[in-house]
Amino acid sequence: MVWEELAPRLLHPTKLAFIQALLEAGEPLPLAELAEVAKIAKDHAEQHCKRMRTAGVLEVVKVASRAEGEGEEPFYFFPSPAEPVTATPTTPEDR
Repeated sequence: MVWEELAPRLLHPTKLAFIQALLEAGEPLPLAELAEVAKIAKDHAEQHCKRMRTAGVLEVVKVASRAEGEGEEPFYFFPSPAEPVTATPTTPEDR
């Protein structure tokens, strides 16, 4: 099976919509735009983003001020890949 067939079976439709939107944009998107893409309320989108952050799928990459003192809006994107761990030789044979 391919990704297009498996992903919808494994992921919640909202989370899948967020991932697809971020992949297509290729850059961080604000919470409001993610909510719009998934056609859900911003507070519902925020809960999905929090769960995806906890799972290590998304991270907040910046926070911008909203218009007219409405607070701040997080922008989400995929986390940077972790640096690979390289083994340090411990014996002369490993060097």
